[in-house]
Formats: sequence, structure tokens, C-alpha cells
Amino acid sequence: MDAFSSTIEQFQQELKKINTSSQSNANYHIYDQCNFEEPTRSEKYLMTFCDGGNFPLFLTHYYLVQLNRVFISSWSSRKRILHASFDFFSMTRQNGEFLSSVVWPITQKGDFPCGIDISDNDTKVRYRELGGFDAQIRASQIPRRLAERGALLKAMEKTEGYFIADGLLQAEVNSEQRLLQAASKLADEKGLMLAGFAKTAGLLDPGVLPRPIISKKGEWYARVGEIPSRESYLYVVKFHRKAIAPYAVEVSKHGKEDYQSLFSALFSESLDPHLPGYPHGLIDVDRRARIGHREAERFKNYFLSRLPREVSQEIIRQERAISTHDILNAISAL
Repeated sequence: MDAFSSTIEQFQQELKKINTSSQSNANYHIYDQCNFEEPTRSEKYLMTFCDGGNFPLFLTHYYLVQLNRVFISSWSSRKRILHASFDFFSMTRQNGEFLSSVVWPITQKGDFPCGIDISDNDTKVRYRELGGFDAQIRASQIPRRLAERGALLKAMEKTEGYFIADGLLQAEVNSEQRLLQAASKLADEKGLMLAGFAKTAGLLDPGVLPRPIISKKGEWYARVGEIPSRESYLYVVKFHRKAIAPYAVEVSKHGKEDYQSLFSALFSESLDPHLPGYPHGLIDVDRRARIGHREAERFKNYFLSRLPREVSQEIIRQERAISTHDILNAISAL
């Protein structure tokens, strides 16, 4: 018990060090002071949300095959008026010092085509840049990220208003950066607004932002800094008194500069009783982009049934070779 008490005490000391240290990040320029604004409700707005999901079908030491889905929808004052989705398979594998993916489209549905062509070269990333044993899994997310950016860009070509991506407006590879740059250019040309809404962000840490900002009660939004490399402003928002946490919002400096209207629209969208303070449009696209275990298993079985028997058996053998740890976990849970 004494050893455990000592561990708890030292743990608290380490937490204090983290919370009082300044976590410098070259990407962010955090202001010394910020002004808190109280959001107001907006009756009329047009806002488009985009998110993606994926589920692995085959995971071996040599490759990862997964089912991906991107869903995008436009809302006019809390009523969905447009939607589209894009489903595709991707296969991520290592080739020398690189990891890359090949993509096979399945279906496009909805009010406009939102799928984009993704080449092997678009997804190419150096293995060492990702690092660790999960590099293949991280690389497998790149095709879905490109599809999300491409779908949002196509929606910007089709409609007007505010465009909200899930997560901050950062790029993992050059091809994703090109899509974001194209979206910024289109925002300038059409007078649109582009933003990213992050439910988790490392900058929402006492070592990066002052604790009074993170722990402030009430309903508010505040511009807390800039991201010079991405030509964007950084905001922290809390849109409901019962919100479980504040969220980070990155707003591009390109396009329309009506920030008050943007946050009024987001505030008006954030009344869902299941997750107060989080935009209902993002909840909707997240739910519709998710791929469940049953759906993935159905595709997996269909995939295996169409392959020659010796090929499907080899895939199963390779999967079992890395599943021993999962079996041990299941045994331990008995």
C-alpha cells in the first residue's frame, strides 16, 4: 500500500509539471490575451458538414484492406437539404521505404457526385515519417482523409455558405495539402467560409492554453491564436453550459470574414440533447459515415467468397498469425 501511495504522489507531481510547462508548438501562435464573445442564435444559415469512417477487413503484417465511407450533407437552418456519400475499398502496403494505398471505388449516392480519383502516388508516405509498428494503420487513413477533403471541395463548387470539416485543417501528405489549398482558393473566389471543428486537439491542454480558458463556464467563443503556416485563425468554443468540454475550431482566413455569423450558425446547430455543445450536423455525418462490424463482416465474407480458395485461405492464415494477442485478451476476460 505504501508503494501505491508513493506512486500516486509522484503521479500528481508529474501532472503538475505537465500542466505548468509551456508546450511550444511551431505551428501555433497563441495570443497572450483573448476576448470572450457570447454567441447568439441565428435563424437562417446554410452550412455543410463532412466526415468519414473506415473499418478494416483484412489486417496482416504485409497489407491492410479496409472499407471506407465519406458522408457530406448541407443544412439550411437545421434542415438537411443535400447529401452525398462515397464508398470505396483501399489496400495499404509497404513498398521499400514507402507506404502507399490503392483505391477501388464501390458506390456513390446522393444529390451530387462527391467521389474523387485517388492515385497510389497521392497516398505515398515514408515509413520512417510515421514511425512505430502502427505506421501501416496510420497510412491507411490517408485515402479516407483525401476523400473527405475532395468531397468538401466538390460541395463548395456546388453550393454556398459555411463548410465545416471534421477535425482541424491540417494535412498529412502533399496531395491533401493541395486539396485544402484548392478549397481556400475557391473560398476566396465565391466568398465562402471554411473551418475545421475538432472534438479532440492537443492544443486544448493546460500546457498550451491557459487553464482559465479551458475551464471557463458558460457559453462563449474566443479567438486564441493563429496558425501562420495554414493561414488560419484558431478559436476555442463552448456552445452549451452542459457541454462535456470546449472544442477547437480552425477558421481559414480565406474567403468571407463574417466570423460572428459563422459562430452564430454553429451555436444554433449545437443543441442536440445527446451531445450538447456539439454541432448536430457533425453528429449526423459522423453517424452516417460509420461502418459497423456487421456491415464490414458482410463485405469481408463476400470478398473471400469471390477469391480462389487457396488465396482466401492464405489471407485467413496471415490474419491468424497476428491474432494471438487478441485471443489471449479474450481468455483473460473470461
